Amino acid sequence: MKNLFYGENYLALNQAVTDIINSIEPNELKDVNFTKLDIVKTSYDDFVISTSAIPFMVNKRIIIVQNLISNIEKLKNNHSNNNQTNSWNNLPKYLKNFPATTHLVVIEEAIKIKNNNFIQKILDEFQIKNFRAPSIQELPEWIMKRAEVKNISIDFKIAKAISDAVGVNLRIIDSELEKLSLYTNNITEKDVEKVVSHATDPNIFHAVDALLDNNKSIALKHIKELFIDGKRASYIINMITRQLRLILFAKHYYNIGYNESRIGSLLSLRGYPLRKILEQNLRINREILVEIYSQLIKLDTSLKTSNIDEEFALEIFISGLRV
Repeated sequence: MKNLFYGENYLALNQAVTDIINSIEPNELKDVNFTKLDIVKTSYDDFVISTSAIPFMVNKRIIIVQNLISNIEKLKNNHSNNNQTNSWNNLPKYLKNFPATTHLVVIEEAIKIKNNNFIQKILDEFQIKNFRAPSIQELPEWIMKRAEVKNISIDFKIAKAISDAVGVNLRIIDSELEKLSLYTNNITEKDVEKVVSHATDPNIFHAVDALLDNNKSIALKHIKELFIDGKRASYIINMITRQLRLILFAKHYYNIGYNESRIGSLLSLRGYPLRKILEQNLRINREILVEIYSQLIKLDTSLKTSNIDEEFALEIFISGLRV
């Protein structure tokens, strides 16, 4: 079997993957029959060897691969003629004759394939499922159901308050519900205030404000506070790039005449986060936003492919940034 999972509802996606892994019985043979491949470090030949290996004392092996399709697409788009790139040309044929004893699960961040026959041949071999995140209208109901899983009592009004403040950020909402479940099973409005104040990470807003004002010392101050709170540099970079991306979208919608309500609906934002985005939109031009965003993406890629200290690299980056 070959599954391809993608979508923003990482909780449902991860649960589906966990269920597949747990389907290996007996449990004590799970580890020897389950492999997670790093596709960036895996050649086509290694992929074939791993996926064609015979299960050990069970009826199937499970192989998990992240971003297989997108990495192959990048190799193709680079128009490289090296052996590694060319060897992946055999993948569609191999997938057609894929071993019945292997369950392959490919997890993609997104599927955005246009007019690419080669990639389409690969996709045709998979059962594809989109784990769609709830819309802003559906989010309160999702929060209530997620709270129920954690044995927390929560009504629609409380759930709506959380969704209005945080937006469709399932990871943050789930994390905060998990913390609340440790000391209460009946969330009040005061508890919501605690959730919102932490989950929206005001230091991120302040750090972006300082960056846009070219006030590096203040930006570094807020980033160091995030470090103290236990946030990793990769998380901070992702949050800042997300904020910049939202500002760029807001700027586009604002320029074509959309009002605040319409922009909030399109960005799945309400309350303070939306007001902050609209305020930041008016403060800086698009070219500078794109430049900062591009540099942050390059920094994030560099950190993922090197052994440099993340905190030090981010502080150096902020110190040297020209706005």
